[in-house]
Amino acid sequence: MKSRNFGGGIHIAVKKGGKFLILKKSASDKDDAGRWDLPGGGIEFGEQPFEAAIRETQEEAGIKVAITKILTTWAMPYEEKWSIEFLVEGKWLGGNIKLSPEHSEYQWVSRQELKTIKPKGLFTRKLADLI
Repeated sequence: MKSRNFGGGIHIAVKKGGKFLILKKSASDKDDAGRWDLPGGGIEFGEQPFEAAIRETQEEAGIKVAITKILTTWAMPYEEKWSIEFLVEGKWLGGNIKLSPEHSEYQWVSRQELKTIKPKGLFTRKLADLI
């Protein structure tokens, strides 16, 4: 029988004035340096998914958000685990962007800009496919 190692992640498409927040991974990121992606990350043990999305957005971008809906879910292998992933939409509630060291830049982009920006990270690609 295979090992039952599970994990979970959540990423949030933050909207403000009809635009989405994207973050550029810093040069120190071993897998995704330079890619544009959405705020988000792992769901900690005992943490609810929406709480994780709010926490990750605060940690990575320094802003307050509220989750408005689930866009999609899927499962994939990640770091020797089977990970259940969530992509949610949220709205900006306030605060000024203050990036964590994980990211080097940010942009607020329209739906059309989101579809054409490169290079995209996994979660930005998923969102672009949905809209």
